[in-house]
Amino acid sequence: MLTYIVTPILVLGFLVLIHELGHYLAARHVGVRVERFAIFIPLPLGKYFPASIYKKTIGETEFVVNWLPLGGYVKLFGQNLDDEDPTDPANYASKTKLQRAYILIAGPLMNLVWAVVFITAFYMVGAERPDFTTQIAEVREDSLAAKAGFQVGDRVVRIGETGITAWSQVESALIGELSSQDWLRFTVRRGDAERLIRISSEDLAAGNPLGMRYERHPVIAPFGEGSPARAAGMETGDRIVAVNGHPVRFWSQLPPLIQQAKGAGITITAERGGERLNFWVQPRLDDSGKRWLIHVRPVNRVEQFGFADAFSLGMNELAAITQGTFNVLGRLFSGQASLNTMAGPVRIVKIIGQTAQYSLVDLIKLMAIISLSLGLINLFPIPALDGGHLMLLVVEAVKRGPLSKRLRERAQLVGISLLLFLFITITINDVGLSF
Repeated sequence: MLTYIVTPILVLGFLVLIHELGHYLAARHVGVRVERFAIFIPLPLGKYFPASIYKKTIGETEFVVNWLPLGGYVKLFGQNLDDEDPTDPANYASKTKLQRAYILIAGPLMNLVWAVVFITAFYMVGAERPDFTTQIAEVREDSLAAKAGFQVGDRVVRIGETGITAWSQVESALIGELSSQDWLRFTVRRGDAERLIRISSEDLAAGNPLGMRYERHPVIAPFGEGSPARAAGMETGDRIVAVNGHPVRFWSQLPPLIQQAKGAGITITAERGGERLNFWVQPRLDDSGKRWLIHVRPVNRVEQFGFADAFSLGMNELAAITQGTFNVLGRLFSGQASLNTMAGPVRIVKIIGQTAQYSLVDLIKLMAIISLSLGLINLFPIPALDGGHLMLLVVEAVKRGPLSKRLRERAQLVGISLLLFLFITITINDVGLSF
C-alpha cells in the first residue's frame, strides 16, 4: 500500500517539477519575473487546514508544494490578462513573440528531453526478463489469442515484417505494429507450415490481454548452497536436456518429471560448454510435504547496451510510441476506438504502483513514457495548455497585432472547460475499469 501511494507521488512530482522548471528557467533567461513556482495543486479544506504543504519565498519567487498531485504551474508576471504591462521589461507581455514562444515550449521540451534520458538509462541499466522462447505454452480460453486462432505449440517467427528469434523482441515489434496498422499480423510456424494470424489493434489497445503464455528455456539460474542440484555438481548456466532419459525442451516439462520419480533419485542430463553431462540428484520434499524439489529456477535474461546503442534503441521506441499515440488519438476522435485506450490519473497511479512493485528498472521506462506523453499533450493546440498559448501567438503573428483580451479570455474559458470535461470523463472511465 505504501508503494502504491508514495511511488506515484514521487514519480508524478518529479515529472511535473521538470516541466515547470523548463518554464521557470526560460522565463528567467529572457528576464521575465516569476511570481510563483508551484508543484501540485492546492487543496483548500478550510482555515484550519493549509492549502499547501510548503511555502518559501526566495528573491522574487514564491516556491510552493501543494497537496493534490495532479499538476503544477509557474505564475509569470504579466501572463494573466489583468497584469499585462508591455512597458515593464520584467513583464511577460513586454517580450517578443519568439521569447514568449521560447518560454511556452520550454516546459514540454524539458519533458521530451527527460523522456530520452529515462529510456536511454533503461536500455543501459538493462531490465531482467524471463528468458522465454517464442513457442506458445498456453492459450487461455476466450482470450484474443484463442479467438484469433493461436494454438499451443505455435512458434512466433514474425510480427508484421519483423523477424522474431527471442521473446524479448516482441514488445518493440508490437509497438511498431500498433502504431501503423489496424491489425497485428503474427506469422507462426505450426508443424512444417507457416500461418498468418491477425488480431485487431483496437482490441489490444483497449487493454485486452493477448491471453498467451510462452515457454521458458530450461537453463539454470544461480542457486543457493542447500540445493540438491548444486550438491550433485550442477552449475549456473547448465541447460537441462533430459530427466531420467525423458527429453526436456522447455522449463515447464521439468517439474512433472521430478514429481513422477516420487522422491527417488533422478538422473539429469545437462549441456555445459557443448558437452553433455549426467548428474544424479536426490529431490527433497517442500515444507508442505506435497512436492518434490531440486531447488533450481530458470535463468532470466538481462540485456544491457552501451550509450550509443541504448540511445538509438530508446529513440526508436519513443518514435514508435509517439506514432502510436497519434494513431490511437486519430481513431478515438474518428469514433473508431473506445475511451478505454486512454489512461487517466486513476489508471496511471495504479500502473505506477504495480510497476514499482515489480521492477524499478521497468519504472524508469514507464517514467520515460509518461514524460513523453506529458510533453506531447501539453503541445496540443488547446487553450489553457502550452500548445494553446502557442497557437494564439501564431494567430497574433498572422494577424500582425494582439488579440483582444475578451477573445483570449473566452478562448481560455473554452480550453479549461474542455480539459475539465475530458478529465472528469476519463477519470470516471478509469474508476469503472479499475474497480
